[in-house]
Amino acid sequence: QNRMELLKLLLTCFSETMYLPPVADAHAVPNQWIQFFTSTENRHALPLFTSLLNCLCSYDPVGYGVPYNHLMFTDSREPLVEVALQVLCVTMENEANTQVISVDGTSGGTAMDQTGEGRGSDNLFLNYLSRIHREEDFAFILKGITRLLNNPLQQTYLPGSCKRIQFYQELLVLFWK
Repeated sequence: QNRMELLKLLLTCFSETMYLPPVADAHAVPNQWIQFFTSTENRHALPLFTSLLNCLCSYDPVGYGVPYNHLMFTDSREPLVEVALQVLCVTMENEANTQVISVDGTSGGTAMDQTGEGRGSDNLFLNYLSRIHREEDFAFILKGITRLLNNPLQQTYLPGSCKRIQFYQELLVLFWK
């Protein structure tokens, strides 16, 4: 319960841009919460990333495999997994300075750093995701995501026999990234 509340608090802080007025100047500065959370200054970025990914990929909505068991028992993990997935989606979306505003005010091209040379992403979550190379890690992530993506298909065998996940759209967004 405490983990879920903390993740909801982080998600609220990450949603700062939703509360800004719809003028161009308000959105010129990137969200500082996301910038710090995914930057090299945050020495806890790797444990946070792996914890969020493990929380998502280890979740099994079917549980013990007994049909209709979700009608007798409540699932306290699904809200935590949903919020963890939302935090992952938001943190992996942060691509600050991907567009450069030219002198005439139009946007175009990709951003370069101060030296004029392109550099890798400052987002450590994207960096860590791109550096996954062990076969066991790929198998774990693939198994977890396919288990969750197959959940709506399992509803067709015996209607209502297994718990339907409520975060299917967020899962598709993460899978797309």
